Amino acid sequence: MKVAYFDCQFGAAGDMLIAALIDAGLPLDHWKAQVARIALPVGSFDVRISSVTRCTIAATKFDVDITPVGLSFDSGAAPESHHRHSGDSHDHGEHDHHHGHDHSHGSPAHSPWSDDQSENSPSPLPQPDYNPSFDHTHLAVHGRTLVDVTRIIDQSEISSGAKHLALRIFERMATAEAKVHGVRVEQVHFHEVGAIDAIVDIVGFAIAYDMMGIGRSDVSRVPAGRGYVKTAHGLLPVPAPAVVNLMKDAAMATSTLELDYECLTPTGAAILAEIGSSFGGPMGMERIVSSGYGAGTKDPRTLPNVCRVFIGEVAADGKRFATDMVCVVEANVDDMTPQAIGTFIETCFLSGALDVSVVPCTMKKSRPGHLITVLCKPDLQKQIEEAVLVNTTSLGVRAYQCERRIAARESVSVPMKGGHEICVKLARDSNENIVNVQPEWDDCCRYARALGIPVKKAYMEAITAYYTATTAEASSTDFIQRMDFNT
Repeated sequence: MKVAYFDCQFGAAGDMLIAALIDAGLPLDHWKAQVARIALPVGSFDVRISSVTRCTIAATKFDVDITPVGLSFDSGAAPESHHRHSGDSHDHGEHDHHHGHDHSHGSPAHSPWSDDQSENSPSPLPQPDYNPSFDHTHLAVHGRTLVDVTRIIDQSEISSGAKHLALRIFERMATAEAKVHGVRVEQVHFHEVGAIDAIVDIVGFAIAYDMMGIGRSDVSRVPAGRGYVKTAHGLLPVPAPAVVNLMKDAAMATSTLELDYECLTPTGAAILAEIGSSFGGPMGMERIVSSGYGAGTKDPRTLPNVCRVFIGEVAADGKRFATDMVCVVEANVDDMTPQAIGTFIETCFLSGALDVSVVPCTMKKSRPGHLITVLCKPDLQKQIEEAVLVNTTSLGVRAYQCERRIAARESVSVPMKGGHEICVKLARDSNENIVNVQPEWDDCCRYARALGIPVKKAYMEAITAYYTATTAEASSTDFIQRMDFNT
């Protein structure tokens, strides 16, 4: 399976992520032909790819040039025609107006919804102040809604995989904006992110990602930046409120690197939040096939303003089960009461731990003690480490991140005697083969007490009831054979 690792140590923006994939070996001519099929006005934009260096590192730069046709369209004027259902690539030529993508990090005129506004390019069209209390008629002149953007994507002649990814990214952005302004998702009106260049960034990335056949992506820690940005909504703090929501909802791991500018734009945050299987961990690949660097416009002397991507592979058997990154937090204690250990376990689960185990061990001076192990997501590492130090008698804690392989989980309820139900947990591989069937023990205990039977009998009845309900159209023998425990 092909996997990717997006290394965003200095931030990320939509155009930088596209440029990184281009630099990593994206079939450029094929990609351009697909981008030309986005259902936007004919001749409204052109894409430009160039080679640059950032702090001595060679990288690829991606820009979207907007034409007068595109400007009229984004200003609210009705376009003469829409670009759709066309297999031809259009040569738009040179244009006077340029919406550069400058990962400029906090320039006063830099909008968090405009991925990379070049310092030397003309200012974007003026936007009215946003006020979510205005009625829909007033809001309609401010930007496209999610419905408008969805219509553009649906009418585009691109692959279904690219369409679905682009739609999910925009839905994430709409949800993040709705939380910021206290409105429903359908009331959100995109400003800069609904403009042609931003649509090309997001849909163009989705096309590239789908075209490269990436099955899973992991993302490094990302700096949030600090300072202020001027937006269509007014002056906002960095990270922008919508970016905060996107990072929080995806449990994105933040970097300790502090930079006085906007490091992560909303389009970059939305893309990473959607494609990221894990955040903050190491590369989950067995070998690197290619790599690429995507550049922003700003070129600081002290750091490379790039994000990079590693494309790699995992072993063939990696296709059967999904993988993700987890953190293992451990501590040894020899002077802690059983009651305190029990309370600590509850505290860990309330803090978001995935699992907690306590194993007897022998410590120094031959004292009996316990090894406490907590499994958690990487973004909770610090919180769990502090919980160990505060709630146990240990004076130190150790932690490391590792990859785990997991089966897809599912729960179903099966009907039992007397109108009772028992929850049965299923585990599947990526081929939908069932590899484990496990009745919920607490449900079995309640059922056993209600019927006055041994709990082991309730357990076996639950498994039988599940097979009976599931194999209504096939024999139990056929079903058990399909469970494929040993392949």
